[in-house]
Amino acid sequence: MTTQTESQQKLDLIVGRIVESFDPQSIWLVGYRGYSEPNDFYHVDLFVVLDEECAAQYERPGAELRRTTRGTLMSVDFFVSTPTKFSRNRGTVNTMDSYACAHGKVLYERGH
Repeated sequence: MTTQTESQQKLDLIVGRIVESFDPQSIWLVGYRGYSEPNDFYHVDLFVVLDEECAAQYERPGAELRRTTRGTLMSVDFFVSTPTKFSRNRGTVNTMDSYACAHGKVLYERGH
């Protein structure tokens, strides 16, 4: 069984790998883990805002992000946006951008 501390360490490792490899604008913990008390977890949902140039260089950015989870034994679903889409959609109901703003927890922001 994975403890809360071990799970947090794995999540921190994944976030660090994303930052190092993709230089995202921000990374948000969304889904159940974004708004509930942390506990033992194996699955997380991450919303990642990538610069347009970075997102455009991959046919499937989520699949590229998934590589950052190798060796962690943590299941992660990735939702990807760009600053332009995020700005446009964060106030639009039923978009992941608005969901992240309303219910997500910021794990990383460039420059902070």
